[in-house]
Amino acid sequence: MYSLEAVGMTTPSYYGKWQEGWYLCASLTTVVLAVALAIGVAQPDVVGVRAVAVFSARFALVLFCTAFAASALHTLWPAPRTHWLKRNRRYLGVAFAAAHTVHMAAVIAFAIAAPALFDTAKPPFAFSILGAIGYLFMYAMVATSFDRTAAWLGKSAWKWLHRVGSYYLWSMFISAFTIYTLHRPTVELHVVLCVSLLVIAISLRSVAAWIRRSQLKVQGAAAR
Repeated sequence: MYSLEAVGMTTPSYYGKWQEGWYLCASLTTVVLAVALAIGVAQPDVVGVRAVAVFSARFALVLFCTAFAASALHTLWPAPRTHWLKRNRRYLGVAFAAAHTVHMAAVIAFAIAAPALFDTAKPPFAFSILGAIGYLFMYAMVATSFDRTAAWLGKSAWKWLHRVGSYYLWSMFISAFTIYTLHRPTVELHVVLCVSLLVIAISLRSVAAWIRRSQLKVQGAAAR
């Protein structure tokens, strides 16, 4: 994630500053914090804590899928809106990390406030370890979302970290919903919607990657 000016991406005048860059990240982070605080004030109990955990998880999922599919969307449908998504995917990703941190804090608060109830709802230990690795990937990606740290890491290592990290996080979301569904008598609508969003996001990336490879082959053949 290098500077916008370095790759010729300047900010269009028709976007307000709160819809661009770190202002956008701050706006989205403020939204998730404000809603979490409002829920906590309205329901200062275990029910409220669980509501914050659910809200922050879904908010984070939407941001993750948007950042995950941003470049693919622009490849498939090049337009000002998809260009805006691609240009701001770094900031959407950091806002996702902020929302997912709120989710982690809510889960910890739930475990402290109602340990017996938490024991019945917590995932298997192995999945908890895999989830911790996911958080490490997430924070490593955030730490290298600045021009200086990205340059320090190097382009190849940066690409590896963000590609592997994003796919790992995608797999953890899918796994979490699978485990959740296995512990329920029926498949719930919100799970179907969330999994559908994840499947759409990775499908868009797959199709866009195929198109890019095809274009490179055509360009290579034309150059010979």
